[in-house]
Amino acid sequence: MATWTFTTLNTSIETTLAAATGINRAQDLDELSENIPEADMPLLMVYPESWASATDSETNKNSFGGGQTPVQRMSPLFNVDVYISRLTKFSEAMTDYATIAQAITDVLNAEQLRPLFADEAIQNFTWTAERVVINYSNVDYLAIRFTITLEIF
Repeated sequence: MATWTFTTLNTSIETTLAAATGINRAQDLDELSENIPEADMPLLMVYPESWASATDSETNKNSFGGGQTPVQRMSPLFNVDVYISRLTKFSEAMTDYATIAQAITDVLNAEQLRPLFADEAIQNFTWTAERVVINYSNVDYLAIRFTITLEIF
């Protein structure tokens, strides 16, 4: 069983998705800023949102093969917010929005072989995405929120 922390999982996701074409800057947990300079957009921020233990057994643990010690399964959920542009530039930002959405989707779809996100603890993942307006430091931004749920043990 691979060792993991929320910080290492966060960094694994941030590093992988930062490679998406068109991302100007990516921020890990220790790099989150108070404001978003125009030159940093599209800006990618990754952070843990919630987590839960496995719910498919009474003990929340699984044993893979006879006599093995059961392992705790967890499903942490991470948000990946991609800030495209200030909302005042909405019509101009929609082209960038579609391009960045496709670039990150391509990176996520390419994650098919282990280690996923270059992290041995990640056994599987699912994701969703949606267009959102995020108010950050009293400024509204057009953004994409990718929600990535990991399966780790």
